[in-house]
Amino acid sequence: MKMAEGADKFYGGMPSDSNASDLHPAALTPQQKIGQARVALILKAAADAFRERGYHETTMREIAKRSETNSSSLYRIFPNKELIAIALLELYTETFEKQWDGVMSKAPHVAHAEFCDLLLDVYTDTYKKHNAILTLLEDEFEGSIARDSVRKRNLERIEKAVRTHAPSLKRRDVKKIAVIMLYNMRTLISLSFDPFASNAPGASNELRASVKIYLTERLSEIQ
Repeated sequence: MKMAEGADKFYGGMPSDSNASDLHPAALTPQQKIGQARVALILKAAADAFRERGYHETTMREIAKRSETNSSSLYRIFPNKELIAIALLELYTETFEKQWDGVMSKAPHVAHAEFCDLLLDVYTDTYKKHNAILTLLEDEFEGSIARDSVRKRNLERIEKAVRTHAPSLKRRDVKKIAVIMLYNMRTLISLSFDPFASNAPGASNELRASVKIYLTERLSEIQ
């Protein structure tokens, strides 16, 4: 598949397998500020469209229209929709890594209930900045190698945080707790931000309270 004209490096550094570049052309990385601003507009428009309509229902034409970008310019920067999704996942990962540093620095020194809040807050705070992430992590698409990498990395982060907070836990217990927390964190995002999710007033607060009880009792029980 032909590379985008003028592209001399990939957009970002999302981990992928060795065949990923054979499946998709590279997105062009603009070096000028005006080009970077155009990319930001495209990604914002795509994120809004993905969140509102879903990944598969969103078209490149719609992204071009929303971002007020000429179609030929859009395809020159992002030859296909999958590369836009991957770029959004990269931005999410960058933000999450920075947020996660704060979790890891506090994890050894807080009570169980506060540790639970740290885990839940890092997800909700990151989502506020990247509102298409729930759609991209749930939908199947051709760039799913990047999506699966994000999912795996998120679980690894939670496991590491749990081990840091409670170093005496056995590995099998850490794994089980991390999986449950990951699903609870994703559910909290749905309740807090997904307009299409089944919901009720105060449901997100109820979930947070129940998750806090679960984690506090589980950690106290095992240690």
